[in-house]
Amino acid sequence: MIRTQDEWDAFTEDTGTTASVPIDFSLYEVIAVVDVRYATSGYAIEITSISKIDNTITVKFKKIAPSEDEGLPAVFTQPLHVVRIQKQGMPVVFETNAPI
Repeated sequence: MIRTQDEWDAFTEDTGTTASVPIDFSLYEVIAVVDVRYATSGYAIEITSISKIDNTITVKFKKIAPSEDEGLPAVFTQPLHVVRIQKQGMPVVFETNAPI
């Protein structure tokens, strides 16, 4: 969970990402799910739902792996999915609903 500009700056520097829209952290927070690095392409990660339950934000996500017979190039990849939401200030729980 990214709640400040400093946290966002550190995240974008660490991951090499850029925002497609500006983020006003007085109004928004950012949920980011980042997977480990892989030596081949074909991996993905996707936030499938975000819900508020009992003053907690629950983020469900799934990981996608390539099939063994795809013959993918040996390229380092690190799947991530980033979503901007309205500021909530609540604790966050991450749950994977489709593990590899």
